[in-house]
Amino acid sequence: MVFLVVLGAAGAAAWLVFAPSGPDSEMFVELRPGSSTVYISQQLESAGVVRSRFAFLLVRWLKRGSLRAGEYRFDHPAAVTEVYARIARGDVYTKTVIVPEGASIFDIAARLEQAGFGTRQEFLNEQARQAALVADFDPQARSLEGYLFPDTYRFARKATLAQIAATMVRRCHELDPTRAVSAAVNGSNEKGVSDAFDVIGFNYALQLPDAYHKEHPKRPLYGSETSSALSTRGVYATDPLRNTVNSYDSAARWGETAEEWWKFYGTREWEAGGFAWTGFDYRGEPTPYGWPSINSQFGIVDMCGFPKDAFYYYKAWWRTEPSLHLFPHWNFEGREGEMIPVWVFSNLDEVELFVNGQSQGSQKVPRLGHVEWKVRYEPGFIEARGSKDGKVVLTEKRETAGATVAIRLTADRAEIDADGEDIAILKVEALDKEGRPVPTANNLIGFKVSGAGALIGVGNGDPNCQESDKEPRRSLFNGLAQVIVQSTKRPGEIHIEAAKEGWDGPELTGAKLAITTKKAAPRPAVG
Repeated sequence: MVFLVVLGAAGAAAWLVFAPSGPDSEMFVELRPGSSTVYISQQLESAGVVRSRFAFLLVRWLKRGSLRAGEYRFDHPAAVTEVYARIARGDVYTKTVIVPEGASIFDIAARLEQAGFGTRQEFLNEQARQAALVADFDPQARSLEGYLFPDTYRFARKATLAQIAATMVRRCHELDPTRAVSAAVNGSNEKGVSDAFDVIGFNYALQLPDAYHKEHPKRPLYGSETSSALSTRGVYATDPLRNTVNSYDSAARWGETAEEWWKFYGTREWEAGGFAWTGFDYRGEPTPYGWPSINSQFGIVDMCGFPKDAFYYYKAWWRTEPSLHLFPHWNFEGREGEMIPVWVFSNLDEVELFVNGQSQGSQKVPRLGHVEWKVRYEPGFIEARGSKDGKVVLTEKRETAGATVAIRLTADRAEIDADGEDIAILKVEALDKEGRPVPTANNLIGFKVSGAGALIGVGNGDPNCQESDKEPRRSLFNGLAQVIVQSTKRPGEIHIEAAKEGWDGPELTGAKLAITTKKAAPRPAVG
């Protein structure tokens, strides 16, 4: 009789431990850190995951393992031993989100929706409400863009934005423990998401860094994205009908001119400076105009690397040698008698301006600033004379050029490697009969390349140009164009010829140039 009772009790215990039980539909149970085994067993029993908390306690006593906190998902009947094993392994429920390289906030929102983190629109709306993550000056910047390291992530179902950011930082440190982690943040950095970052980054919003530094004086910070100044090389009056922007003082609605942002970051010793958006104009994201513009106009230099006037602002204040740059050009035919703004970027003490030899007065150069005059246009020349310690040390002149009569070619290098990869970059210029550059020339120029190389590209820096980048011809844009040639693997010479293309316009004296290609070992390659 006793044997039968013991046998029955053992069978009942085995049934409680090994027989599958639990929900037929999805159920979540969250086990909090520090919870006792007894409390966990009660949670599982109350949720219907196990039939008896005593059976779970028995398995826990037999296994002697530790239980891991987290949220667990149960969606089918399972034996107590299986339930215990999952919790001991820490098989917590997570949702996988893959963030590819270059994903926009809209891409991320769609992926989070697919993973079950609300709807795409709810995510975007939530970001718009998060004051610490967004900026009220740029609708396109109201997001977490810049935070998420491209990777495959597994987040808890109730993960917060701060937890997501901390996960990204940990992953960065795992992959490269030698570098600090930062992010380009559109907002105040004060709502938790930025707490995990080693260095705090601010995008634009010059009203925010001072307050953050006051509250967190020991945290390093910098301008992670600044400026978004706009200009079209060689253009001095904004013209929406031609999709051009003046070179004096334009910026995107959320940004600042070169002078505005650097006066902020260049006068605060407690921060590390900033990154200007952008160094080059770039293809795509045409700003501030759409079609037929083909590229942005944010660059300090244009698509060909030709410097815009703002380039010389940075040269003046980011370098130590004396610097002076005078603009605009002095070819304003048809605008005789009009007042023209004349600016000088310089790091000298004082600058005096002359128009056709007549002084327009001297001005002290403000630190991190510029000097400017408004003078009546008349053909001839303008000249700036920069002084330091009372002595003129630099001068620069802009003369009214005549019609284009000739072409000039100059290369960045006279000799390149004959490895089939090395290149030379040629500048194409329009000259008048006095040999002066013509800053408004737009002649169509044709090119012929022969010998130990080939033409691989042309350009002119025009943000609205629809001409081919590969054909052997290009129009000048405000006096300049560019040709790129590449070597073959045979040493010798590359011969480049430039001449007027087509029947329109006056005849031009062409130009020729030779570039030597020297024998060189090919770059190591696989395959």
